[in-house]
Amino acid sequence: MFLAILAQGDATAWRLPPLHPILVNFTAALVPASFISDVLGRLLRKQSLTSAGWWMLLYATIITPFTALAGWLWLRQMGGMDVSEMVIHKWLGTALAFVFVGLVFWRWRIHRRAERAPSWTYLICAALVVAALTVQGHLGGSMSFGTDTDSLMPRHTSPADNESSDHASDGHGLQWHDHIDLKDKR
Repeated sequence: MFLAILAQGDATAWRLPPLHPILVNFTAALVPASFISDVLGRLLRKQSLTSAGWWMLLYATIITPFTALAGWLWLRQMGGMDVSEMVIHKWLGTALAFVFVGLVFWRWRIHRRAERAPSWTYLICAALVVAALTVQGHLGGSMSFGTDTDSLMPRHTSPADNESSDHASDGHGLQWHDHIDLKDKR
């Protein structure tokens, strides 16, 4: 099918899916895993864990600018997304891409001295970065999946709700939005 679309030359018929929801998973996994590896490496005095922490943070720092760029490009396609959740999400994500660069240079200086584990000062700063990343992820997730007003858990729907909606259900009542749908929250 892809080749047929290219052969026709119709660029409007083919469009890449949003890459932001795919790329964000790398940052969301690598940064906390790096932090946990560094903490355990320090506590257990395991060089292998602190090395793993360094490499995971480096990979996250490399991919995060692409994640942020993909988010900004996706946002341009959506339009009308000037609600407070999106404003915080986009600027916190962009800021974190820059913060990761500073953090990885700090972590690199520690990694150069192979016998040293990260200091408690570094670990406290890394914990704050992980907390900011958690807020970032929660905002993005709640805009994509929606949240119940009484809790932070995804909202559940009845099968009847899904029949009259353009949102898909996973069969367990968990609702997935194939687009960010903040207009329903207003």
